[in-house]
Amino acid sequence: MNIIRDKVGVWLATIIVALLTIFSDKILERIRFKLNVADIRTKYFEELAVNLSTYLFWSEIYHERHQKRWADDPEDMAAIGGKINAAVTTITTKEYVYRAWVKKYWDPAAVKRFDEVITAVKSVDDAIHAFNDPGKDEEKTIELGKRLDTLRAKVDQWLVHYSRNQSLELPAVVAGDREAAAREFFSKRSADCADSHRFFGAID
Repeated sequence: MNIIRDKVGVWLATIIVALLTIFSDKILERIRFKLNVADIRTKYFEELAVNLSTYLFWSEIYHERHQKRWADDPEDMAAIGGKINAAVTTITTKEYVYRAWVKKYWDPAAVKRFDEVITAVKSVDDAIHAFNDPGKDEEKTIELGKRLDTLRAKVDQWLVHYSRNQSLELPAVVAGDREAAAREFFSKRSADCADSHRFFGAID
């Protein structure tokens, strides 16, 4: 009977360890996948945020020049205009690349907010182009200011949406070096189950 108990103990311990190993490997695979997605999502978001920030910055400088009537230096305005053109070109030439990123790595609501940001960017660009025609500078400056306000609001909404959708839903054990912590957790569980062999063997 002791031999049978020993055999049963070995089989049960082996089965439990095997099941836990399969389970832990699946959990770790899911963790790695979510961490990779989070890294890619963060990388793409940061690139888009930098490009939007650059465009907004130079557009605000352009607006300030007209608002404070400092737009009488052709070289200064040409330099600012060049920065604006470069920034908007970067955004618009990669618009559908950005949209594909958003669609793949965020939820459908993020696509809608992204489209609103791009629409606001193009609206500001149209208002800036209006200064190429002479006259009505004061009206154009007011209109540009309104469109910049809209752009800022849309960018802020995008930032808030991004910050609220970063939960990876990882196990609570994952912290610091997350994958290492997860491995340590499951390793301990497997060791505990392996010890069950001694428990069953001790049963008389």
